[in-house]
Amino acid sequence: MNPTLPIPPAWRWRMATILVVFFGVLFWLFTFAYHRFARSNFDAYAAELVAKGESLEVDALRPPPIENPQDDVAAAPVFAGLLDRCLADTETNGDDDPVWGELDPEAIPGFTTKNVQRPDKRVRYLTNPALSHGFDSPDEAAAARMYLAHGEAHSDLLKEIREALARPRADFKPPYGDFTASFPGLNNFTVTGKFLHSHGQAALLLGQNDLAKSDVIAMLHLSRHLGTQATLIHLLIGITVHDLAISLIHEGLAKGKWGEADLLAFEDALESKWIEEAFLTAVRMERASAIVSPEPDPSEAESFMEPLPTWIRILNYIPDVRKGWCFDNMEHNCRRLQESILEDDKGERLTTRLAIPLGDLPEISPPRGDLRDRFRFHLETFRHGFAEAGFAAFTGMRMKALRSRVFRDQARIAVALDLHRGRHDGFPTNLEALVFPDTAPLPLDPFTGASYVFRPLDKADYLLYSPGPDSSDDGGLIRYNHNKGDWVWRLNLPDDFDFEEYWAW
Repeated sequence: MNPTLPIPPAWRWRMATILVVFFGVLFWLFTFAYHRFARSNFDAYAAELVAKGESLEVDALRPPPIENPQDDVAAAPVFAGLLDRCLADTETNGDDDPVWGELDPEAIPGFTTKNVQRPDKRVRYLTNPALSHGFDSPDEAAAARMYLAHGEAHSDLLKEIREALARPRADFKPPYGDFTASFPGLNNFTVTGKFLHSHGQAALLLGQNDLAKSDVIAMLHLSRHLGTQATLIHLLIGITVHDLAISLIHEGLAKGKWGEADLLAFEDALESKWIEEAFLTAVRMERASAIVSPEPDPSEAESFMEPLPTWIRILNYIPDVRKGWCFDNMEHNCRRLQESILEDDKGERLTTRLAIPLGDLPEISPPRGDLRDRFRFHLETFRHGFAEAGFAAFTGMRMKALRSRVFRDQARIAVALDLHRGRHDGFPTNLEALVFPDTAPLPLDPFTGASYVFRPLDKADYLLYSPGPDSSDDGGLIRYNHNKGDWVWRLNLPDDFDFEEYWAW
């Protein structure tokens, strides 16, 4: 039996203190080194962008000021009061604002949100709910007359809105550079667009085509003005209104309501390619805003569908770890945005890059049984988990932008097809025969880089579609889930259309 030397109690405390200090210093060195490492990576990324001539300054991305107030949509009296109220009270919900308060459909006799349920999936070619949706009676014509009567009671206001939206530019005072700021007043513009849409539906149904056309053009103007505010949230609101306008054009074409003058007016309004420009500018602004706001609250991760693990949030209460984590996530997220959206493999801008499948981009792969792989997973989750969650939220925005772009292209082609039919008594055999204003080129499918698929069916109908995100041509298969089937524009559904299969997720 080997004798053991007793350790005096005083030495035990000294050894414990030394160990605590040792591990404390070691941990401090780790946090210090991690902060410097992450900051170095971020600075290198920023230097790459500067070398490419791309600014990271919010002010450089801000749209130029509007010198003449008469050119500014937001300066028009009908919107100026609304904007002032929204800027003063960012919590306003729009129930009693100067614009939407007067157009509120709940003021129409027989309308109540209690009647608003999931619309009948067999109405209006799966794009618009029935006009009577929300009314006590299912009578479409009666609901249309109520909408038009309500619009007539506020005809001066609607006239002001249309005239204001015809101005060339808009500055809705978005808080550029504040990554966490509210964007006041946007719901007000959304509901204004929705009223114009329902009002246009009512006008179409009752044969007042000129009134419906003015509503469509006003919505197209509103969507473009909102979409060019260089923030993603404004872009999404603009896309919502834009798609409502496109669905109304589709409805009028299906019913044969538009004449040549109407179609020429739409062709002019649809020619603008603001969606891609607005999306790319908004992504740059989002990136620049993230850079000038380098320390987000880790608890913000709760806003995502999959919040960060508790252990990561605890670590982020340590200042140097939080700073390093922030720079690590910023660099990773911004680089993914850059590589997947803003440039091709040569560093050149490429709009159709929007259609590159996200599956081609690297992601944090799940851990396997190997201990080293588990360590790798936890390390990547710590370093880039917040960025991955943010990028996942961003992909939905990109899909909406792509969808809206395809709708715009298809609407332009549909308008040209209808003009061709009126002039040549039939549809062409291929899209290359179409003529666009100012000899503009034929829109190309962003997923294939080729023409959209087109097949004339008879003198009154045709099939026009994109293969969609999976780039698989399913022959014009229509599905509610945008990731399945094709993205189809068709004036009339076939008699044997399977509605149940359409809703299958």
